[in-house]
Amino acid sequence: MQKRHKLVATGGTFDIIHKGHLALLEKAFEVSESVIIGVTSDKFAAERGKKITNNYDTRISNLTKLLNGMSKEGIVHEEIYYPQLRRSSNF
Repeated sequence: MQKRHKLVATGGTFDIIHKGHLALLEKAFEVSESVIIGVTSDKFAAERGKKITNNYDTRISNLTKLLNGMSKEGIVHEEIYYPQLRRSSNF
């Protein structure tokens, strides 16, 4: 099936993964060849007053496990403003 987009980007804290996260990710992978998922750093979350349960490393680990369960490969990639988890069926 032809994908509608070459690249889609989305992001969030992904602290406690819920069905809204699942729907967001499933749709992103459905319409795009590649998906970049920005994951909020602990520092950024704290600066915004967000109370998180899991630290960044745990959130990345949980998100990676979820994406692996979706049969996708992951590469952790850090950016200046926030870390990203980049996923694509083309990698």
